[in-house]
Amino acid sequence: MGNEKIIMMKQRIFFILAIAAALLLPLATGAAGLKVWPSEIKMSGTNNSPLQTDLFVENPDNRPAFFEVYPDSLRNYLKISPNDFLLNPKENKKITVKANFPRPGLFQTNISIVAKPAGNDLFKANSGVKIPTEITISLKNRAGFMLASLQEFFDKEIAMDNLLYIAAAACLLKIARRLRRKKLASN
Repeated sequence: MGNEKIIMMKQRIFFILAIAAALLLPLATGAAGLKVWPSEIKMSGTNNSPLQTDLFVENPDNRPAFFEVYPDSLRNYLKISPNDFLLNPKENKKITVKANFPRPGLFQTNISIVAKPAGNDLFKANSGVKIPTEITISLKNRAGFMLASLQEFFDKEIAMDNLLYIAAAACLLKIARRLRRKKLASN
């Protein structure tokens, strides 16, 4: 009978601590909310021609929050303005995303938006979203047709770090030049 009382007392203590934690934890923590639209970005254009689109960020909470916006990759080709700012409750802001790629290809990344509570909470929890972003770049003229065909084999971030593909492209270009010279010589 003594063990049953000890077990019941432990259960009561655990129950009281769980209720206390559930009531007090929200007072010690804070997470900022955010609302972002559109839910994805798709842009298309030609190489070396600037592209631009907008997205909107809203603070749906009842307290101010700091926001940070950045591309997960392709940072040399994507510029975001403004990239950090404070929003008051229920306020929204237009964010401009600019892209300019020197080469053709299909480029994919995410635009990350992180919200940070501006209060003096003991524990600050950030929240965020990632906006899938796809940019399709085609050539302005036909002079780079062969490069455009080979671009599919290269990394989506233009980092042509695979030497085998670069060597293959150089060989194909050399063969094409020799064939063109033979054709011109035969005419």
